[in-house]
Amino acid sequence: MTEQTQILPTKASFLKQAWSKLWTTLEMIKFEHSVFALPFALTGAMLAAGGWPSWRQLFWIAVAMVGARSAAMAFNRIADRDFDAQNPRTQSRALPAGLASTLSNVPYNGKPLARVCVGTSCQPPTSDPEELTRALTGS
Repeated sequence: MTEQTQILPTKASFLKQAWSKLWTTLEMIKFEHSVFALPFALTGAMLAAGGWPSWRQLFWIAVAMVGARSAAMAFNRIADRDFDAQNPRTQSRALPAGLASTLSNVPYNGKPLARVCVGTSCQPPTSDPEELTRALTGS
């Protein structure tokens, strides 16, 4: 093997690293708690619909609930990272321990993204507050 081919990661090491990052992120946002909360969201949907919502509606309710909760948990971990680093009980969490970076939890150049959806029509994601205001107000 040449020196150059030894530097390139193998497919197995790349997959192992990707799986490790995914696992760290899922643990950081407590993804299992989102799954535990699904019955409450689905019960609310059933009560609001006066019966069983369609499978399509149930799917999007689940996606919205898990996505919103995961985003909120990621934001909370980022906001509390300095406090977590000082607290012995939370020092081993992913951000204070250096296992994840804040940029890995914010998807666009270190800025949060927002996407406005009305019905089934969604605007492109934006990180500009003025664009977000226009999308929300319809002006």
